[in-house]
Amino acid sequence: MSRLKGKVAIVTGGGRGIGAAIVRRFSAEGARVVAAQRDMAEAERTIAGVNANGGDAIAVQADVTVESSVERMVETTLAHFGTVDILCNNAGIGGVQSLLELEPDYFSRVMNTNVLGVLLCTKHVLPTMAKKRAGSVINIASICSFRGLPRSVVYCASKGALLMATRQTALDFAGDGVRVNAIAPGFIGNEMFDAYCDAEPDPMAARDAILATIPLGTLGDEEDVAAAASYLASSDSRWMTGSTLVIDGGSLLLSGTPSHG
Repeated sequence: MSRLKGKVAIVTGGGRGIGAAIVRRFSAEGARVVAAQRDMAEAERTIAGVNANGGDAIAVQADVTVESSVERMVETTLAHFGTVDILCNNAGIGGVQSLLELEPDYFSRVMNTNVLGVLLCTKHVLPTMAKKRAGSVINIASICSFRGLPRSVVYCASKGALLMATRQTALDFAGDGVRVNAIAPGFIGNEMFDAYCDAEPDPMAARDAILATIPLGTLGDEEDVAAAASYLASSDSRWMTGSTLVIDGGSLLLSGTPSHG
């Protein structure tokens, strides 16, 4: 496993969950990795495990919604590793709030993290990638880019916007040698999934309803997403841009949305 050997990657939200799995996978594939996270302690725990296994990773405190913080993240990467070849825009937030409950502050938090944060991070790595005429940007979208989820109008809107932003950025910078693709995970068995179910009146019923929408019959694993990210980061996907890999156990094969609640 060395298809990312010699590459430098930034993973936002790299301190926990899917982001940490991507950091570990990139490192295992030979990349030097920056784990960027608002909570520095989480990022440091992730890179400690990576470096203990022979990797080369650093932790950087970053808030993707603040441009000055994003600039520092990229500057730190360039100062430490000299370049950046891969950006995985994984940082994101969810939450359950119906349209009738909509609070402008909640809307701003979700949109600023899930959309603006991706655009800011991409903006600040593009000059380095374009100068080399090579680079891979990977955006973590969702099956909610394509389908609904009960009482999640803002989250679904943010992930739909991210999908279109991926396509347009891919189009705008293909001539500079930069590839931009997305991954749309389905229901992954992690803290975010548990929080979604726990927000329902009957969490177990919510879980069962979701499992009923997955033809393969199981939740996904964070490593499933990390494997897809590794592919998009590597030259194996050299002729892919503006594409979305759906990793969902077949959920999009079925019409409708979970009926709980």
